[in-house]
Amino acid sequence: MNAATSKTFFVRLKAGLTAGNYNSIINITSEGAESKTVTCSGEVLPGLITEHPSTDGQTICLGATANTLSVTATGNGLTYQWYSNTAQSNEGGLLIEGASNSSYTPSTALAGTLFYYVVVSEADNSVTSNVSGAVIVKGYSGGDGTEGNPFQIATLDDLKFLSENDCHWDKYFIQTSYIDASATSSWNGGSGFSPIGYYGKFFTGSYYGDGNVISGLTINRVEQLSEKSQGMFGATENANLGGICLWNVNINASVSGSTGGLVGEAIKSTIIESFVTGTVNGSSFVGGLVGQLTDHSLISECFTTCVVTGTTDNIGGLAGISYNESGIFDSYATGQVTGNSYVGGLVGKNGYADPSFIRHSYATGLVTGISNTGGLVGYND
Repeated sequence: MNAATSKTFFVRLKAGLTAGNYNSIINITSEGAESKTVTCSGEVLPGLITEHPSTDGQTICLGATANTLSVTATGNGLTYQWYSNTAQSNEGGLLIEGASNSSYTPSTALAGTLFYYVVVSEADNSVTSNVSGAVIVKGYSGGDGTEGNPFQIATLDDLKFLSENDCHWDKYFIQTSYIDASATSSWNGGSGFSPIGYYGKFFTGSYYGDGNVISGLTINRVEQLSEKSQGMFGATENANLGGICLWNVNINASVSGSTGGLVGEAIKSTIIESFVTGTVNGSSFVGGLVGQLTDHSLISECFTTCVVTGTTDNIGGLAGISYNESGIFDSYATGQVTGNSYVGGLVGKNGYADPSFIRHSYATGLVTGISNTGGLVGYND
């Protein structure tokens, strides 16, 4: 430090030191003055966190894959340990076994809300990250979605979550209680309930209502590319529906697809022991229970008392059209049916290309149409 005249000195430690406390010895000499030895102590802090876990919240279906959380830090020989917390805090959390990397994908095995943070360590020092946004794993009132332990639909919130999240549309469900769905009339800006499944993303699972009623379900939708089929279930494929009781539905769909009180379009699906009451209005392929029943689908032991109205063709009290070797057995419809052509008290059109079957079924409602109109079937191919 020759020629140094300042009373303040700065000591630069060697680059690459790990975190910890260090001492530096400085000898100070000056011509004509007594020499001095000064010991300076300092601390090398652990690496700084330059990027914290995201504070954006996320809602994930039970069993689905959550977005990965990550942290970026600078330093040497860094180690990581992630923690979960039921509170929005980066203190007092639960250590997550095996979560020792700079990134972590939250588990979705259990429903609930958790927050996450990570402790980054270097030698004997550590820095704690900010807490992440809420990670909400949403399930239902019970069950795990398997055949032996189906998801339980006990509330309107359960039903809403099912309708708006397609991650469980291939699972098993059972309804365990009465559900008042009258609040659906104000959902989605007045468009009402969002159908479960649509063409291209079908409901392929199983839903058993167990005889529990859903009352006041409302759908009031204009054409949407992904939702051309309207009903409690928009479109199903290889699905099994049973014991579903829809009371006083209000379905209004000015769409070019299919409209039904229970299912808009049923492909290779089975519907048993279910009923619908209320009003169902649509354009074409409109039915009190199902708009289109196709590709070896089956309706058995079902009934509707719906007032069914369609502005064009294939309008039926139970099904708008049934074709491609589908079948209707032991079922009936008693509501008024109005349409243009292919209008029937039970089925608007039965059969197309390949025959379909109706057995031990009847209709009693008033039927009004312009062409191909019948008390039971408007047109039988």
